[in-house]
Amino acid sequence: MEAVGLVSKNIMLTGFLVLVNILLQSASIILVRYAANETQDESIVQLFLNVFYILAIGCLFLRAIVWQIILKFIELSKVYPMMSWVQVVVFVYGVLILGEQVYVTHVMGLSLMMLGSMFLAMEK
Repeated sequence: MEAVGLVSKNIMLTGFLVLVNILLQSASIILVRYAANETQDESIVQLFLNVFYILAIGCLFLRAIVWQIILKFIELSKVYPMMSWVQVVVFVYGVLILGEQVYVTHVMGLSLMMLGSMFLAMEK
């Protein structure tokens, strides 16, 4: 009975870490977008000193550490398709916060990606 509880805790922890990983990668993409908006005609040094770029690199660094932990518990072929949720998070943020336009083709494409990732993550 105790082994079942341990497995359940590992599954919950791993699921939480996958969510953290998705959010860190999404945050890095969004931060780079903000950095791009702020850096026009600046030197390369000024680009690297931009607070948004620094935060994005920090997110990617943390993401790499979390990713290594995740890969100890889940096979790469099972967990990597879950990373397609990054596309959804970035899309929703772009629409709701940045005011980007939504096209039917975008929604269809995201739907197909999510359907495909669900099939890839399934057991037999």
